[in-house]
Amino acid sequence: RGEASPFLGGTVSLRWVGGWVLWSPWLQSGPRPPAVGMSSWQGRSTPNTRKSAQSETSRSQYNEEETFYRNCRAAYLAVFGTSLESITSKDQLCLALQQAGRNPTRRTLGKYWTQHTKKLNFDEFCEILKKEKPIDKNELMKAFRKIDLNNDGSITQEELYKVLTTKGERMTREEVKMIMDEADSNNDGKLDYNEV
Repeated sequence: RGEASPFLGGTVSLRWVGGWVLWSPWLQSGPRPPAVGMSSWQGRSTPNTRKSAQSETSRSQYNEEETFYRNCRAAYLAVFGTSLESITSKDQLCLALQQAGRNPTRRTLGKYWTQHTKKLNFDEFCEILKKEKPIDKNELMKAFRKIDLNNDGSITQEELYKVLTTKGERMTREEVKMIMDEADSNNDGKLDYNEV
């Protein structure tokens, strides 16, 4: 739509072309609008600015989706050599979900890996990730504080054992030891807030 330009001394046409607004006196079409000063069109919502805002929203959604699929692929490739390879067991599904920042329970795994499931491909894995939300850092810290029975800022293997073998999906002592060995990065026999 044409606007008077104090910089060019005449009417110019604003056109939305492939994500760009073109200002050109040669693109003018239709009757010329009356000259408008700078102050009268500042802050005004024009079709082009509305398109620009819609384009920004669309671009933002595209970037979120692109980031989501990039993260899916990274998690998948951490477990498998290629995204063409299929998940062939419940354990592989669990591992891939953990790589994607999820903490699947047996019930969650059972929802997606039934007795009739033979394999899941990369696209099906991505659909699962859309449904299963990642672990929230605040929730993780809240859970850590509940397990830290003596409130010293760390969890001993014994404290972890008490919680993991008595509540929820009970684990064996060997499973608790494996978790402790994996998570205790400084090998002091405790998990502290910095290791979580």
